[in-house]
Amino acid sequence: MYNHFSNRGCNNCGTSCSNNACSHRHKNRCNSCLIYNNCQTSCGCSDGCSDGCSNHIVEEIMCALRRNPALLNELACIVAKNLIHFSYVIKGATGPTGATGVCTCPVGTTCSVYLANYGSNNVTVLDTQTDDIIATIPVGTNPVDVVAVGSNLIYVTNSGTNNISVINSNTNTIVCTISVGTKPSSIYYDSTKNVVYVVNTDSNSISVVDPSTNTVICTIGVGTSPSEMAIDPTKNLAYVSDSGSNEISVIDTLTNTVIATYPVSGIPSSVVVNPTTGLDYVADMNNNMIYVVDTNTGNMVTTIAVGSVPVKEVLDGDSNLLYVSNSVGNSVSVIDTTTNTIICTIDANGYPFGLLVDKNADRLYVANTGSDTLSIVDTTTNTVIKTVAVGTQPSEMDIICNQSSNTLINFLRLRGIIR
Repeated sequence: MYNHFSNRGCNNCGTSCSNNACSHRHKNRCNSCLIYNNCQTSCGCSDGCSDGCSNHIVEEIMCALRRNPALLNELACIVAKNLIHFSYVIKGATGPTGATGVCTCPVGTTCSVYLANYGSNNVTVLDTQTDDIIATIPVGTNPVDVVAVGSNLIYVTNSGTNNISVINSNTNTIVCTISVGTKPSSIYYDSTKNVVYVVNTDSNSISVVDPSTNTVICTIGVGTSPSEMAIDPTKNLAYVSDSGSNEISVIDTLTNTVIATYPVSGIPSSVVVNPTTGLDYVADMNNNMIYVVDTNTGNMVTTIAVGSVPVKEVLDGDSNLLYVSNSVGNSVSVIDTTTNTIICTIDANGYPFGLLVDKNADRLYVANTGSDTLSIVDTTTNTVIKTVAVGTQPSEMDIICNQSSNTLINFLRLRGIIR
């Protein structure tokens, strides 16, 4: 980050930057010191922000900050998060004991949604701050699902080519391709074990991938036509919806073996688990039901009628809300899992399929396979606030957030401070 600035427009600031104003940070880093008035003057832009400043990136930043001082707190927070040696402290609101020292950084991270487009064989990348598409990445044939792994990797299942595309989210380029079973569909990451699970629908199996080597380390046989999987890291168990054999397979993730199965009526298209309550929520696309199952016994607790042909579910554990996409019903059912009742139904925009909750931003993303769009829902009001055109037959998605040094540059560009 320092190298980005150090050779542009800072020569006149060398003397000022070695004085006491910068004694608590790198004295030889002119760009850090430019936040302070004694360096602003010696580097130009001392009053009117003249055209002479536009040729130097540091001076452009200072001009913009002086025009809008409110940006300074936000900028300094981001720098403080991303540069280890930056020790500037932003004071919060004054309280009974003085300044709180709390630093509020609304743009401390840069988050992006990665959406698989089954029909166009690519992945759409959406900036969650602006809701704009910032990249489109070609992958294998008929991509279905996406999962974020670690801080900068995205794994995509390509059902038509029986492999996984591994994307570096910093560069949005494919860095590796992993062969798995036949027709891989859903994919999951267990961060507690650093393991990726791939559901192979046509080979009736689960591929277990080590992301440190990007190799398949184990293959687990399950029921017929598995479709979805849910992981409970607290119990070291995973649950697989076997839509062809009408059952749920229970996997011990310590030994990667199936230890139990329990039957489900109809066609189980999806399953999610609430680790806190020990309940599975199984979507039956044949009978338009959600079955609530006690994972300790495999017994049915209750049923919840939803819209026509429920296919996907996502659980927001913080709010105890379960979202269900009803593909033929063109709606999303919102279920309060504390009472197991529907509290709201959200209109969708053409065969809703994949769902993603961004609980930090109070957003629900709905992939509309029939209209090639992505609906963005405000979860505080359960209303669609924006619809974005994406690739053909959007399927499923995940979100990844970056706190790298690139965050500072992204912040400056988003604010129009630099080009």
